[in-house]
Amino acid sequence: MSMKKSISLGFVAGACLLGLVALLSVPRPARAICNSPETKVLYDLTAAISGPDKVCLNDPATFTVAANGPIATWSWTGGGVPPSASTPSFITYWTTCGDKVVSVDITGTDTYPPEPPCAASDTHDVTVYGVTLDCWARCEECNPLIVTSTVTPASAGGVVWTHSFASASEGLEPFIATNEAETQLEITVLDGGASGVLTVTAKMVDAPECEATKYILIDPCGCADRGGSGCPAGGCQVGALTTWLDRGMGARFSLGRSNRGRQSSWLNIRAGSPTASLATPGALDIYGCSDDPIVIKQNGILRQVRVAEGLVDAVGTNDTSYDLRYYRNEDLESGRDANGLFQPKAGATPYVVYAIENPSGSTEDVDELWITRTVAGDSVLNKYEFLEDGNTTTWTLTKGNGLRVETETTVVNGTERVVTHEVKDGAARVASKKERTFDIVAGKERQKKEVDDPDGAALTREWSFYEDEEENGYGRVKDVQYPDRSWQRYEYDGSGRPSTTRYGRGDAAIDAPDSEIVVETYDYTSLLDGDTGEFNVASPRTITRTEKGHIVSRIFHAYTKDSNGRITQTTERAASATAAYGDSGNIMTVMSCNPVGNPEDPGCGLVDSLGGSDGRLDSYEYAFGTYTRNSDPALNAFTEGAGDHLRVTVTHGTANAPS
Repeated sequence: MSMKKSISLGFVAGACLLGLVALLSVPRPARAICNSPETKVLYDLTAAISGPDKVCLNDPATFTVAANGPIATWSWTGGGVPPSASTPSFITYWTTCGDKVVSVDITGTDTYPPEPPCAASDTHDVTVYGVTLDCWARCEECNPLIVTSTVTPASAGGVVWTHSFASASEGLEPFIATNEAETQLEITVLDGGASGVLTVTAKMVDAPECEATKYILIDPCGCADRGGSGCPAGGCQVGALTTWLDRGMGARFSLGRSNRGRQSSWLNIRAGSPTASLATPGALDIYGCSDDPIVIKQNGILRQVRVAEGLVDAVGTNDTSYDLRYYRNEDLESGRDANGLFQPKAGATPYVVYAIENPSGSTEDVDELWITRTVAGDSVLNKYEFLEDGNTTTWTLTKGNGLRVETETTVVNGTERVVTHEVKDGAARVASKKERTFDIVAGKERQKKEVDDPDGAALTREWSFYEDEEENGYGRVKDVQYPDRSWQRYEYDGSGRPSTTRYGRGDAAIDAPDSEIVVETYDYTSLLDGDTGEFNVASPRTITRTEKGHIVSRIFHAYTKDSNGRITQTTERAASATAAYGDSGNIMTVMSCNPVGNPEDPGCGLVDSLGGSDGRLDSYEYAFGTYTRNSDPALNAFTEGAGDHLRVTVTHGTANAPS
């Protein structure tokens, strides 16, 4: 990257100056030569800015100026937020990408009147790089999830993708198939039962220090959250709180629904053990795949999140407490202030406030965290408490002002952990108790046993895994045995995709032949010439189910994509055990989806049409606009055009009469 500097020169008149200039004939930087009334010594005043020539969007950058003389004043301009300063160093960040120029003007302290002020200046070129991630799903399905990257400036090249998964239930790690391109990552999540957080990061090739990250929630059915209609416990309602214990503490604050009417994102606090930072905004992460939140950070710490339904303002009061304040859109000023922050209107009050605090008031005593939710003057307290005693740790979560008490006790013995989770009501009566056992193999923790009611019925579920590195599926679940004596056994192909699932019921032995059990097989061979397998790589094309050796169902899938990126998914249910794909008697559904990746298209990634072998055809149209509510619901109105709301129009017709 090229850098240009220009330095202006302040001149001091006088014969002494001319003599000095004549004496010095070697090349030298532009400067202002100043005199001192005390010492009568002449000196050169030069300005040279030091600072980065590449910075990342919204990351603070520090610029300083070096001068070989005493400086009286500094005048910085050209910054982002703040745009200017009059201090020795200048800390600023930019909210837009592109080429920027930082300038400084300085004056010296030893200027002798009536000479002109001793002054110098400098400029410094900076390029602000940025990468943003958006998430899309085709046709509202769980899989696959498409993560697209936008790099600014466009000449900066592509990104390098990385992803990792943190399990949050049952110790299962899902199979995650990816299809990677320069600006797009296709993710397919398999293995139902696994849940947790998938972290996807895109790092810029030309500016590796610049990256963007999405934290994507994986639900228990194995689907990647796509900003869809599904909501976790606690709901999609903006301001809703979900608290839990699972190998540590967790709290999730809902950010409501996105511009497209789906779940937006969540603010999360998650920790295995307490730290001083838990009671500060530094512990907040934003989870979810919606593309609409505007996240503002200061010094790398979340400060505000602007979403379709308003603003969440993280306001720190000290090192041991802060508030999350929720404001509605109508209570906010338009635009941002000089610091790049959204501002509530004068007199506006938040409609929900969460006070997150360490009640000890000391960063040296961090064993408790309180979260108090206040709405319309009514407050509800949730308390986390931590205790450690040798190889045993205990988290306690008291919810709803004491109406429910959860405890999670963890005992560590070598590479094995036993986690006991107990729930009691406000009168200390036990409602449930569960014991889970984990071990660590090849650096990964996995759950191998779970016992419900360990002091009573002891209903036990156990997992076994593929232990041979040469086996397909090494390290993944081999079988699960349930307390009712049923079981499931899994096999995988060379690409790690499930190839067979066997289901045992009743007295069937774990190694029973297929002629005695239920078997599902998954074939990934394409059924159409246009189905190249370049997308939906982990989705089987043929699923065959047998019971005691007899075929009871067969489902075919085919996926094609046209030159515009439009996806057509054809699903057929075989009419008989011998029917093949395309047979006339099959029950067929054809779903077409709009291309993904263009946020300006209101139908981006959504269903365009849905038809079937019975001749019915549903057509979908989408429009952005503004939805205005009225106290009389009959007077609610949608105005098409600029706006954050989405209108969906469905026309129910037939293939012969679509409209």
